Amino acid sequence: MKAKSDMPEIRPRTDLLSQSIAEVLGRSSNQRKSFAKTSIAAASGGAILTAVMAVTPTKPVSAQEAEVQADEQVVVTGSRIPRRDFTANAPITTVDEILFDETTSIGVETVLNRLPQFVPAVTQFTTTDVQQTATNTVGASTVSLRGLGPNRNLVLINGRRTMPVNATMVVDTNSIPSAAIARVEVISGGASAVYGADAVGGVVNFVLKDDYEGASVDVRFGDTQHGGNQEITVSGLIGANIAGDRGNVMLSVERSTRSKQWSFERDWRVQDAANPNTNATAFFWGTDAWVSNEQGVPGNGVPQTAVDAIFDQAPAGAVPTFSRFHVNSDGTLYTGLMQNFAAAGAYRYNGPFLGDREGNFPGLPFRVVQPNGAIKENNF
Repeated sequence: MKAKSDMPEIRPRTDLLSQSIAEVLGRSSNQRKSFAKTSIAAASGGAILTAVMAVTPTKPVSAQEAEVQADEQVVVTGSRIPRRDFTANAPITTVDEILFDETTSIGVETVLNRLPQFVPAVTQFTTTDVQQTATNTVGASTVSLRGLGPNRNLVLINGRRTMPVNATMVVDTNSIPSAAIARVEVISGGASAVYGADAVGGVVNFVLKDDYEGASVDVRFGDTQHGGNQEITVSGLIGANIAGDRGNVMLSVERSTRSKQWSFERDWRVQDAANPNTNATAFFWGTDAWVSNEQGVPGNGVPQTAVDAIFDQAPAGAVPTFSRFHVNSDGTLYTGLMQNFAAAGAYRYNGPFLGDREGNFPGLPFRVVQPNGAIKENNF
């Protein structure tokens, strides 16, 4: 035998609350009972409401959801930027790419030579270096720390040794495109204990850009105030990140040209060449053809009487037999060119003095008679 329950179906607590409040309020308004009964009913309704609110479940609110998480961005400027200059064991000077961008010079070594640690070695202004040998490369540009020589400081690219250009193990900085340089780190205190004897003067490390993306073309033109030494640079740089930014490919092409700087384009240089008391600027024996009798070689001497007969303007014996005898444009002989101390002055020279025989340097003091009677020759 089953027992039948007379209890009504359980409803949600919120519906029970609403029904209870409605019954209490309706009973109070329709029956208009006494003030005491109404107060008791109101109190009972308030008690029921308080009890129901106490047992009604509420959704917990997390403190992390209530707070708004703002993205924080830290910008480091000024002296707080970490630099190896202040943390390295050896003194390091860092040259940023801004210095290369703001200069009009096309030589990397020219920019570095402005620093007190560097002494100009072989630069764009070296004009007497004309002989190509195993230990000399014409046209190369090098750097020298403390003036110890270009082969006494180590030149690196991204911390690795570079290919030298000759047997002296010097590195030509012309092979480093300035557009690809991110910075240059210079150790000027000597680093032979770490890098070897070739770093006794220091280390110059060219750090190239490793995350460059895009393409750029740079054209520069430089000229002097009085003309000459015009410089033109055309460079292109292309770079891209590859393999999900795990690698970078960069290609740089640069062409630079320099025009000649003639001496006659500077008035002070022309005045210096025209001064008889200054030294000649031409090569040792001048540009005219010459012959000579080797002194002390048996059977190669010319009688002094024959020399005196040719140079009859000079006293006998004034022109020794071992002098250099130059040839005039008419085929005759003369002596005394380029401070030929074997002859007491110049004899039988018939010019020219302003400009050379081929018509070069017109109106310029090509040859000048010096106080001792010799003739000096100038190059322009």
